[in-house]
Amino acid sequence: MSLTLYYHPLASFCWKPLIALYESKTPFTPHLVDLGNEEARGAFHKIWPMGEFPVLRDEKRGQMIPQSASIIEYLALHYSEASMLIPSNPEQALEARRWDQFYDSYVQVPMSKIVTDVLRPPGKNDSFGVEESHATLRTAYDVLEDQMKGKTWALGDAFSLADCSAAPALYYANQVEPFESTHKLLAAYMKRLEQRPSFARVLEEAKPYFHMFPYKSRENLIRLYGVASFDRGGKVRWLLNEMGVKFEDRMLSDASEQESPAFLKLNPMGRVPVLEIGDQVLFESGAICAYLADLHLDKGMAPALNAPERADYQKWMFFASATVDAVQKRMEIIEDIPAGAVHSEKIQDMQDELRGALEALDQALGKGSFLVGNRFGTADICVCYQLYWLRFAPELKSVMDAFPRVAAYIDRMLARPAAETSEWPVFDS
Repeated sequence: MSLTLYYHPLASFCWKPLIALYESKTPFTPHLVDLGNEEARGAFHKIWPMGEFPVLRDEKRGQMIPQSASIIEYLALHYSEASMLIPSNPEQALEARRWDQFYDSYVQVPMSKIVTDVLRPPGKNDSFGVEESHATLRTAYDVLEDQMKGKTWALGDAFSLADCSAAPALYYANQVEPFESTHKLLAAYMKRLEQRPSFARVLEEAKPYFHMFPYKSRENLIRLYGVASFDRGGKVRWLLNEMGVKFEDRMLSDASEQESPAFLKLNPMGRVPVLEIGDQVLFESGAICAYLADLHLDKGMAPALNAPERADYQKWMFFASATVDAVQKRMEIIEDIPAGAVHSEKIQDMQDELRGALEALDQALGKGSFLVGNRFGTADICVCYQLYWLRFAPELKSVMDAFPRVAAYIDRMLARPAAETSEWPVFDS
């Protein structure tokens, strides 16, 4: 055959010309390039020094064409079977190219940024860039939802270059920023693309390689939503880091994101933290931690369900949320009370409540280094995380200082590597 396509079945940009070739029934020879194989990589670099696929080689015409859109343009120009992918009407042809570029720039590129960030070494991730990419995808989805009104395919009734671009872009983007529940027209378009024989064939051929996709599938997704300031999600982040469980740390940029329809579907109260784990959605930080610890009992962060220590574990988990966190909530309320007798009385009540909690904690620490079974676990994380914030309240400093054993316990817990890498805000003391 005259045409040879150098590609990899998993690469999204390779899917574009594959769809075009299958759609037009243009004969070609597929040549899978394994960039992980030194010999194969070297041979491919001799063909195309830039070392990126896809690349189309046309022996008959003596041409080497890189880049997905250029390949489809070349096919439409020189192979009559593929000419229908570029509309004959100049205005429609411009539209096809415009939406091809839109899918490449605003769906493929941010999707690739999110996926490749997973491959970075620990500590080298670009969380800001990833969050920007998620925001770009959400904006692109809004644009495309409007674009698909009254259309079967990207330009209307005819399948074109734009659809060859849309299929791989949307398929992979839906893995990292799902849109089925938020953008109904776009989701229906995606379903039609998957049912199109040309794209269905591409997907079938890619199946043996899907395990190599570095981003977690939606079934195994763990995504934590939080905000950069205090959000009580730090304890969840700390726990996940302690257990060595990989997750996507989704920092919402501002309050408007918490009030967005997409986020309100996750938590109608519009509050963080929220955890997506597969098809499950959880809110309330204590409940999230308890669920994760039980889900990963093999990590040893919670006693087994029938273990004698389970009672103590439950006690300190509820102590963290119902007693220590209650002091934090009191402080937030008192801040809005004008100075005066009532304000002073409320501060005294808050100090007394904290003192009682610290006395109970101090007694427990007199018996061991940790709260449950003399072994570090989720209860220590939840209690210490709440106490961490109380240290920065001037009204509570004298109470906190009166319990040096508790202070040493907090310092010891916060010095753990997983706690230090959980990106906590630092306050002026």
